Amino acid sequence: MKLHVGVFHDKVTGQWGYEVPSMSIIGTGCNSREEAERLVLDAIEFTLSEDQEPSEGSTSASLSPTIRRSCGRASENCSSRSRT
Repeated sequence: MKLHVGVFHDKVTGQWGYEVPSMSIIGTGCNSREEAERLVLDAIEFTLSEDQEPSEGSTSASLSPTIRRSCGRASENCSSRSRT
């Protein structure tokens, strides 16, 4: 499963932010790109760990996804990626 995560820099405020559109997650006010990348993973983990009851009459199953950072394209090397 792949999940689109956006990390962006707000030139007006000089701060970083992040978004996960499919999970309706938006975060702003980060002091660095690294902080935004760390906090977006925390936000995803928090959202997935919320205790939600299944709808009446439905069956349920438990999943244990692993959250890890991906550079995007399979050919990219995370350590050589330039930061701006």
